[in-house]
Amino acid sequence: MYGVFNSLAEMEAFYKVQLRGEGLAEMETFYKEKLEEERSARKEIEEDFRSFKNRVAPDLALSRRAGNTENMNSPVKESRRSEIQSLQLAVYHSRTDDK
Repeated sequence: MYGVFNSLAEMEAFYKVQLRGEGLAEMETFYKEKLEEERSARKEIEEDFRSFKNRVAPDLALSRRAGNTENMNSPVKESRRSEIQSLQLAVYHSRTDDK
């Protein structure tokens, strides 16, 4: 089937390669299955999220649906930043008027 081996070492080396190849094939199928499971789980989560967004969207304020909101991830919101800038301008003008 595989030919005649000249020595025991040659036969042992051949079977090590053969078994390593089979082991790699098993690992490959295992990880492909795991990858497919993760992809399907991610797809299911994305579909659930889209469904949730579609259910909740009508209940939200129009400004949120239109996207006219401030970025809540920003350390300083736009309205607060403009408040601070106007206060700084007022302080600056009061100091320059005193001189």
